[in-house]
Amino acid sequence: MIKPFDDPSEPVIIANHLRASPELYKTFPEAKKITILRDIPSLYESSFGYMKDLSKPYKKAGSIEKFYENPMKYYNKKDPAGQSGNDVFARNHVAFDLGLPWTESDKIEESIEYLDKTLDLVILSDFFKESMILLRKELCWDWDDVLFFVTNQRSKKKELSSDLAQKMREWNAFDTAIYSHFNSTFWKKIEAYQNFDADMKILDEKLEQIKQTCLAGEKICPPNDSKCQFNPGGGIKLKAFELSETGKKKPLCKYMIMPELSLSKEIFKKQWPGWKNFYGK
Repeated sequence: MIKPFDDPSEPVIIANHLRASPELYKTFPEAKKITILRDIPSLYESSFGYMKDLSKPYKKAGSIEKFYENPMKYYNKKDPAGQSGNDVFARNHVAFDLGLPWTESDKIEESIEYLDKTLDLVILSDFFKESMILLRKELCWDWDDVLFFVTNQRSKKKELSSDLAQKMREWNAFDTAIYSHFNSTFWKKIEAYQNFDADMKILDEKLEQIKQTCLAGEKICPPNDSKCQFNPGGGIKLKAFELSETGKKKPLCKYMIMPELSLSKEIFKKQWPGWKNFYGK
């Protein structure tokens, strides 16, 4: 579902949690199509950490080790997404998000060929600075457009054994194939990028400047404190930032550290000022 845009002007970007679909592409026929991927073991360690109380297969297993010992014991093949839709996080949810036939392993090769033809750029969260340099070039943006702070990051992550990481890759074979392919194309783009090292130096300098301007330091958010950072529950502690005195006076700094849902709410207020039953006051 895509909510109609009340403003008569044409939207210039759509950037939020959204599943790719023919409807989406039809709505924005001339748009550049860009997505971001993450290394599979890292992604699924994170998915389990955030969704362990919301995804039935994860909740039944109780621990990530137990789940990957025998995933089929907890996974419902007849209803892989589950009634709430959260069970999709237990297997190949990258393929799902990209609008692919995520439960059909015989469609992997043709799906990757489809993505190659459809997407203008695929970047990697594991190499975020490199990705921002490629994104800036692809969209002809200024440096200020790709500055960032890492938010919504857990204070503690689980260390994965090589055996567990391999089980994750095998169970999520569709996603593994997608990541492997676009990891290769990612580095080919960087190799072909003229003056890449010089641009990386510029980005590092810009990031240090905005950090010195905006931030006083880091803090750990108490579990479930929505005012500090987005948190789905489950007692997860997230890293967040304290603004400097200068940063408190600059809207850009406030937006750059704002929790995900709070920032989305600010955007929704501008786009749909009458849609208060969705975003509240």
